[in-house]
Parts: sequence; structure tokens; C-alpha cells
Amino acid sequence: MITKWIVNQEMSISDHNLITFSLINNRTEKSRKNVWKIEEIFFMDFRKDLKTLIENFREIELYRHNIDDLLEQFEEGLRWICEKHKPKKQKKKPDAIWWNSRLEIKRSRVRALRRRFQAQSDPDVRLRRQIIFKKNKQNIIL
Repeated sequence: MITKWIVNQEMSISDHNLITFSLINNRTEKSRKNVWKIEEIFFMDFRKDLKTLIENFREIELYRHNIDDLLEQFEEGLRWICEKHKPKKQKKKPDAIWWNSRLEIKRSRVRALRRRFQAQSDPDVRLRRQIIFKKNKQNIIL
């Protein structure tokens, strides 16, 4: 927060007047405002936690010297409750338009053939299964 700003009338090297000010770092560093929509919040749990928060603040005595701190604590509590009860965003990847169930079946078949040939320890059987795997792999590419 900028406070105590003054425009100096003294001469300077530039054509502009100098402005001096003080910077104060507030406790709340989050300057971005959130818009909370009631429709998007899990309302029953939100209401229960809000009631608890309000009951906790009813027990605190209010004086002139502590009103700013209490309001800030209430705002932080309310923000925490809103964050807690908003629905989590699920990142959904868009489906590839060229992918279909037929390709899915072919892919699972080729993967099964690959696992089958890699699991084989007998060299002759392994070689036969590897050939089958490679032929099927070629078919899926074409």
C-alpha cells in the first residue's frame, strides 16, 4: 500500500516533479479478488463451516483497537471456507478425433502379444511370438 505521498516542488534534473512515498506491506498479500458463486459451492458443508466461524467470532469482544484485525481474520476465515468448498477443477484432455474403439482394440491386442513374447524364456517360442507380434504391429500402423 502506498502512503504519505508528496509531490516535491524542488528543482530536479528532469522536467518532472519528484514524488516521494512510503510503501507498507499489508498482511494479506493476495491482491487478486475472487468471485464466489453460490451455485458452484458445496452449500451444506459451506453453511456448517460458516456457522462455526460466526460462532467463534461471537465469543470475541469487539473494541476499537482490534476491529481491523478481527475483520481481517474473518475475511481470511471466509476465504478459507470458500476455497475448501468450491468444486475442484478437473483437467480433462480433449479426445483425439482420430482415435476410436477399433484402434483401442488393436492396440490392446498388440500390447498383449508384446507382453506374451517378452515373457517367454524359451528362445524358439520367443522368436515365433516375436514374429507374430511384429506382424500385428505392422497391421496396426497401416
